[in-house]
Amino acid sequence: MDLTLLPICGMVWALCLLGANERSSIWQYAISASVAILSLYIALGYCVLNQRVKESLYIRAGGLFRSRTDNQPSNISVCTHPTN
Repeated sequence: MDLTLLPICGMVWALCLLGANERSSIWQYAISASVAILSLYIALGYCVLNQRVKESLYIRAGGLFRSRTDNQPSNISVCTHPTN
């Protein structure tokens, strides 16, 4: 992932630098498309397809979808006595 991210990021920055003084809409669309592709690549590669992120989300979301009849303690504590 890291070896392919560097050239993609370099191409995006090159487009930005080359199109900085251009008023043509083609450059603006090219820059927008390349930034969108870079963002999608980063989101997929480092968030969606990352096994550590998947495991962490599964662990964190697992407590939210359990039924209340489970004998496991809840993370929410309820205070029944007013504190002064």
